[in-house]
Amino acid sequence: MKSSSLIGGMLEWNKILNYEEILVTNELRIIRIEKIGKGCLSYIFCSGDEAMIIDSLYPISYYVDLIKVKKLKITDVVDTNQHADHISASRELAHITNSKLHVSEYEKYSFDANHINENTKLNIGNKEIKIIHAPCHTIGSLCLIIDMEYIFSSDVISFNGVGRPDLHENSIILADKLYHTLHNKILNLPEHIKIFPAHQSREYLINCDKNKIKYITIKDIKKNKLFGITKNEFIERYS
Repeated sequence: MKSSSLIGGMLEWNKILNYEEILVTNELRIIRIEKIGKGCLSYIFCSGDEAMIIDSLYPISYYVDLIKVKKLKITDVVDTNQHADHISASRELAHITNSKLHVSEYEKYSFDANHINENTKLNIGNKEIKIIHAPCHTIGSLCLIIDMEYIFSSDVISFNGVGRPDLHENSIILADKLYHTLHNKILNLPEHIKIFPAHQSREYLINCDKNKIKYITIKDIKKNKLFGITKNEFIERYS
C-alpha cells in the first residue's frame, strides 16, 4: 500500500488556501478564500475598480499574489470580529496594500484602525455597505450588508447553524445577545438576501455547484429547527 504525507504535517496543511469566484455580476464580484484545514472563509468584494478584503487569513503572500493576478485595487480591509478560530492577517494586509483598516468599535484593539459601528457606511466602488452589530461568540461581531442583496455574516451564521457563544466565560450573556441578533436583526431581513458565512461546511448542500457551497439565503436558514425553539431553550443549548 502506497502512502504519502505533507512535509510539516498539520502546520503546513494549515497554510493552504484556495480561492473561487463565487459571484460575478455586471456591478460586482465576490471572491471567496478558504483555509482548507479549518474551513475558515475570507472574502474579497469588488465593485468598479475598488476592492475590500473581509476577514483575511494567513499566509499573506497568498492574497498578495492573488491581488496581482486579478489586478485588484484593495482600498479597504475589514475584520468583522476578534477571531477565535484563526489569526487575522488584516492589519498586515492593510499596510502592504496601503488601504484603510476597519475594525469593530464594540471591541478593544491595541492598534490604530478605523472603528466602525452600526452608524458607519462604507463605500466600495458604487456600492454602499451597511453595518449591523451582531454579537455572537464575540460581543463586537459585525455583519456587512450590500444593497439589501448580500450579507457577509461573519461568525453569526454558518452554513448549517450559528456561531458558538460558549467560547467565553459570559456565555449566557452572549447566547442571549445572539438570540436577539438572529431574531430581531437577521431574520427580519428580506428572505432573498444571499448570506456568505465565515465558515465552510460540506454537509449542508444548498445552492451548490460541484459540491461546493456558494451561499445560503435568509429563507434557507428559517428552515433550521433551532429558529423554532424558545429563547430560554436557545440560551440553555448554546451557553
